Amino acid sequence: MKSSINLGQIGTYVSRFFHRFHVIVFVLTIAGSLSVATFMLNQTLSAETAPDSQSTATFDKDTMKRIEGLSKTTTETKPLDLPAGRVNPFVGS
Repeated sequence: MKSSINLGQIGTYVSRFFHRFHVIVFVLTIAGSLSVATFMLNQTLSAETAPDSQSTATFDKDTMKRIEGLSKTTTETKPLDLPAGRVNPFVGS
């Protein structure tokens, strides 16, 4: 019986292993890498951030007057006058 390990044969065994299972090793490496990346991205997106100090929006009086001056939805609008029949969108009127 041979009980000694030849270091030259270890390289041969590793080479045979990768030659036979290189596709499986590649797929497992890619799947594992994508799983880790997805997990890390999920952890980053779901992490709570410290609430910022409350932002106070202030408007000057001119801006408030302009907002109040916009037309209200209660004002009546005239009905649209649509042409009868089919309309060719490529011909100007």
